[in-house]
Amino acid sequence: MIKTLKRLSKYLSDDAIIIYQMGKVGSTSIEESIKNYSKNVIHIHSLYSQNAYDHFKNYQSIKFYVSLKERIRYKIFAYLKRYILRRNKRIKIITLVREPISRNISMFFQDIHIPIFEIAKFFDNRYEENVNNEMIYKMYIDKFNHEYGVDWFDKELKRAFNIDIYDYNFDKEKGFSIIKKDNINLLVIKMEKLNELEKQIGDFLEIEDFKLKNVNISSKKWYADLYKDFKKKFSPSEEYIDTLYNSRYMKHFYSEEEINHFRNKWLKNNKSN
Repeated sequence: MIKTLKRLSKYLSDDAIIIYQMGKVGSTSIEESIKNYSKNVIHIHSLYSQNAYDHFKNYQSIKFYVSLKERIRYKIFAYLKRYILRRNKRIKIITLVREPISRNISMFFQDIHIPIFEIAKFFDNRYEENVNNEMIYKMYIDKFNHEYGVDWFDKELKRAFNIDIYDYNFDKEKGFSIIKKDNINLLVIKMEKLNELEKQIGDFLEIEDFKLKNVNISSKKWYADLYKDFKKKFSPSEEYIDTLYNSRYMKHFYSEEEINHFRNKWLKNNKSN
């Protein structure tokens, strides 16, 4: 109880910096960079339910990692967070977007133990050679929540703070925009432009000489080789690409040129595999 109250106390401060985003969008790099200048950084994926559960809810194995008791506890804690944040005099929020197919694959591998456990327990593939790319691919395509990212702003930011991101223009070329509403200052960043935006982030946070450092790099993770091979061979159908790239999310944050570039990248994989 004391630990919970201590965690909630961070949300009471008007100088709190909230990094509120969908996951796998470069947020850890921003968080670790800000910690060099400010202790009160709060990193949130969801103010409603657990991130892992929402991505992997179609997997039978999720119940072994996220129990009903944990989900209920999270929802109660999330309600308290929302209650406090809505009553703060001033809130600074940073959120980020990323090309959705790359983000989805990255998120899938972040919790790759869930689909691997699914394969082992429910498909009788307990031998290492059976946990192969073909089976991993099937787990990804058939069961992963692919539209979580493109729906995130409606299901999270809009519900939590009554900010409809699509009511505000986004500078696709510069890769960032600032939204001000009531007690909220919101910085929206396109991850693909993140390394070019040190000054803009520093200005938003009122931190002089702000410097970004890259952390949470996939190439350094235990699953790096499997992840790299999966991305290289992944050849999504045009229907899959269209579902994500024709979304309001994609058209709001990315230019036609960027969308075509991403589309051609994945279609090229189709032709080469």
